[in-house]
Amino acid sequence: TDVNEDFAITQINYLMGLLVAAACILFTAKIVLLFIVRMLNLMLLYVVSPLFASSMTLDEGSRFQNWTQSFVMQLLAAYASVIMMRIYLLLIPIVVNNDLTFFPASSFLYDYNIYGQLIFVLAGAWAVSKAASLISGALTGHAAGALQEADSALGGMISGAIGPVALMREVS
Repeated sequence: TDVNEDFAITQINYLMGLLVAAACILFTAKIVLLFIVRMLNLMLLYVVSPLFASSMTLDEGSRFQNWTQSFVMQLLAAYASVIMMRIYLLLIPIVVNNDLTFFPASSFLYDYNIYGQLIFVLAGAWAVSKAASLISGALTGHAAGALQEADSALGGMISGAIGPVALMREVS
């Protein structure tokens, strides 16, 4: 196929592209770090599983049931973010396409379609970062609280690391 048929270089919106790229980088960094943390948690849970399995005779299996619930929760939460990111990346070209308009061409608001697209892109990136909490919250209540606490702690660490860099740029 000819590239000029698919892309008109004069019609590319570079501001939208930069904002989408920045949002994707930040949210992807958070998702990747949370995925790594969840994989490490799964490995730890796997290593200590004989301890919980051996305690089944002492407490009628309640500790093993808690271990199983934690293991499944970590596993589902890890892959929920991966699946949601794939869906998001499939929808981005549809949302930023010039054929998708929120206001008709005859309207005086037609030039504001880019802001509607920007809101959809940023809201989608935010939704991807919340996918693990959504899945875990749908399955159980108390395990979801622990996952959301871990998510917010890591999100605070990421924003805390980005905040001082931005502050240093403003000072210098």
